[in-house]
Amino acid sequence: MESDANLVHGRQTPPVLPGTVDAAALMQKQFSPPRWVIQGLLREGLVVLAGRPKIGKSWFLLQLSLAVASGHPLFDMGVEKGCGLYLALEDTQPRLQTCIRQLRGNPPLSPGHLTFATEWPRLDAGGLKKLEAWLTTVDNCRLIIIDTLQKVRPPQKRAPVSTVKITMCWLT
Repeated sequence: MESDANLVHGRQTPPVLPGTVDAAALMQKQFSPPRWVIQGLLREGLVVLAGRPKIGKSWFLLQLSLAVASGHPLFDMGVEKGCGLYLALEDTQPRLQTCIRQLRGNPPLSPGHLTFATEWPRLDAGGLKKLEAWLTTVDNCRLIIIDTLQKVRPPQKRAPVSTVKITMCWLT
């Protein structure tokens, strides 16, 4: 005889497998609200920004990182101030300086809130350990930007989609 707990409308309910959750049980759970880096735009977690070349992705990411480092709003959206690491792997320090001046003028930036690197090892060649080491040196890290992911991903002989999935596994 089946227990009443396993019956719904007189039918046996399927077992819940490890790593799964029943929809009814999911709806009963209480979760903390998401933490926003930029209110309504960028939540805490892994985000991939992709698009055609030369449409302004790097400029947008630079604006975003400067907003987080300063705590100033971005496009009238609230920003939670914190530290960031920007791997500008297709740039040079003089170009970054020029871009920052174009975006912000020449105001002082808080030391230690935004760190740039124009060279970084691949994730499988010490890059991941270097990211982990950097994270131990800062408080309140709000973002790490890797521009571009192709520069740090392990070499692959697979389709680009598979490569992105493999790289995301390295980062999470």
